[in-house]
Amino acid sequence: MKKVVFFAIASLILILAGCATIPTFNNNANLRVYLTDKPLRNIDNLWVKIGNVSYHYCFDGEEVWKDATVTCDLFDLLTLAGTEVEFFNIDVPEDATLTQIRMSVEAATVTTNEQEFPVTIPSSEIKIPMKSVVRDGDEMVLDFDVVQSLKVTGSGKYILRPVLIPFYRERKEYQNRYEIEGTLLVNGAAFEKALVVLLPEDESTLLRTTLTDEEGEFELGKWPEATYTINIYLDFEISAETEDNYENFDLTTISSPDYTTKIFLNKDIDLNVLINH
Repeated sequence: MKKVVFFAIASLILILAGCATIPTFNNNANLRVYLTDKPLRNIDNLWVKIGNVSYHYCFDGEEVWKDATVTCDLFDLLTLAGTEVEFFNIDVPEDATLTQIRMSVEAATVTTNEQEFPVTIPSSEIKIPMKSVVRDGDEMVLDFDVVQSLKVTGSGKYILRPVLIPFYRERKEYQNRYEIEGTLLVNGAAFEKALVVLLPEDESTLLRTTLTDEEGEFELGKWPEATYTINIYLDFEISAETEDNYENFDLTTISSPDYTTKIFLNKDIDLNVLINH
């Protein structure tokens, strides 16, 4: 099925411009960095311009900053819900410790009901601390949490305080993972902005949420072999309390699902969901 991407690229290549004298090493590790997002129902687009991407690592007593030149710097974050798009690569010596990523949000615009509104950014610099030992083939996902980052202060007035949460995946963790995606049709037509929720079989933990796009398509990412529950909600509201504490999202506050199914994931799955409403 068509992948949802927010700009047309194969990947964003990190061009290195060292800010310190860096010794030459024989064995380097390449870390792929992906960008993702949680869904936000009440706006149609959140365009942000990102610049000044850099990262810091330590190796063999050396502390090094490297800068990244990003090929495309304008992103619609709302298209990232439930997806992971390659952002840039990090190249460091094998077993170096990655300690921080920095970037800035230089401008942002919200679109809702076909109207465009500027967004106030009190502090544009984003600092993402971490302590991850990098081995070749590992991956990192930067979750740009729009729900926590974007606040409405009045009619057509928005403030963005960027919150990016890193999730580090060792190569052994994402091998043998399988993709879950699908299409939702309601009364025979594609249904946009339905809430799709992924849970473990016992429904004890919220694993991933996303919204269907204008073609009714959704993606829930890649997961290890197991049994999962998928719930779909056609009509729902996210309370202010939930927006401020998204990790404690309470499904009981948005009524019973309009569709639910359990899947055993041992290969990539493409679901065709049909609801007569």
